[in-house]
Amino acid sequence: MRCKNCGSTNINIDRQQTSGYSWGKGFLGSLVFGAPGAIAGVGGKTKTTTEYHCLACGAVGDLSWVVMDPDTQSKIDIALTYNDTEKLKSYKRMYRNIEWTPPVAPTPTYSAPITTPSQNTLPNDNATKSNLPPEKFEIHNGILTKYNGTESQVTIPQGIVSIGEGAFSECRNLTSITIPNSVTSIGEKAFFDCEKLPSVAIPDSVTSIGERAFAGCENLTSITIPNSVTSIGAGAFVCCEKWKSVTIPNSVIFIGENAFCGCGFTSFILPKNVTKIENNIISGCGELETITVEEGNPNYRSEGNCLIRIEDNTLMSGCMNSKIPDYIEVIGKEAFYCIPHDENLVIPKNIIRIEERAYYGSSTNSVIIPEKVNYIGTEALTDDVWSFELETVTFADPHGWFLMTDKNDTWTPVDDKILSDPKSAAEFIQSLDLLHSYLCKK
Repeated sequence: MRCKNCGSTNINIDRQQTSGYSWGKGFLGSLVFGAPGAIAGVGGKTKTTTEYHCLACGAVGDLSWVVMDPDTQSKIDIALTYNDTEKLKSYKRMYRNIEWTPPVAPTPTYSAPITTPSQNTLPNDNATKSNLPPEKFEIHNGILTKYNGTESQVTIPQGIVSIGEGAFSECRNLTSITIPNSVTSIGEKAFFDCEKLPSVAIPDSVTSIGERAFAGCENLTSITIPNSVTSIGAGAFVCCEKWKSVTIPNSVIFIGENAFCGCGFTSFILPKNVTKIENNIISGCGELETITVEEGNPNYRSEGNCLIRIEDNTLMSGCMNSKIPDYIEVIGKEAFYCIPHDENLVIPKNIIRIEERAYYGSSTNSVIIPEKVNYIGTEALTDDVWSFELETVTFADPHGWFLMTDKNDTWTPVDDKILSDPKSAAEFIQSLDLLHSYLCKK
């Protein structure tokens, strides 16, 4: 509290006088609690004026509280009195960084209170541009940790530097989100399962998109990834099935596992600057027709509509039009996950390993395993998606196979007779899923 005459805080309270309606409490309520607080305040029956004398200059008057306009740095002269001065102190400077238009007071003679910073105070002097009151957002050190509303259209406050883990997770009413250019990162599951969200424009201040940040946003049709993003986390856009076209900017250097799994792309282009990708970044994209890696990428290339890791000739991702080159030795994890194939699948002759879930959900009835294959991973040939039943698996060499589980290193020999018969081999291959096991040779 300050002296109206000299601004000194060295004042002495003399007396309090009560009369009339407590409009002031309504104004404070409207600032802190919104409309309900204002209604409750106006409906009060008392108004308390506290008189003081200044020990610095000797002036006598009523208590004067000050709110500074963040744009003009001038005092906002609004009358406000309240019978609990200690509570007023606790609100000191709370709204220093919040843009608001003060209501017109019945008798504008004094100033509204300076309020104290709360956990929702932004870390800089930028005024919020949000369309919602501050209590809708939980903010800690510039990180938006939780949105507490149910509104369909949300503008995130300017000054937020990160959208935290799960901040908008399962906000199923959300149809519009505006992200300010103060945001530099979008955290894990930030917009997880926002199923009605149709589009997102990510500002060019963002450098990283976290794991499963937009996973399950099934109605997303348009997403703008700016040329500032360097990292796209695992599963970032899983099951954005209505998203038909993606442009990955040249700024991106890392893409995590399953980043675009189950999206509706018909084509996919990996830029030359992406130097690290994890497994199956485009697995489950059943409408995918073409895969291209830009020339000059030191670690990856494309051939025959296959995404290939140069280091070990592993086919990392394929599509419905893939033609596997003869030099490929490994079909990677989930490389053809939920990619429809012909009913009769012939594995290329130079393949050595078929990793887990490589052809999961491929809608095939029969498979031919070439002689060089020495490893078949868990669920590599299973189809629980299209309800196709694997009828035959023909091994070019059914001898010398062992069964192993994920839980131990025990080598259990497989009877040659089982793998020599295509029908019993098919049944055995499908049973590996239940056993969490895989086949290999020594």
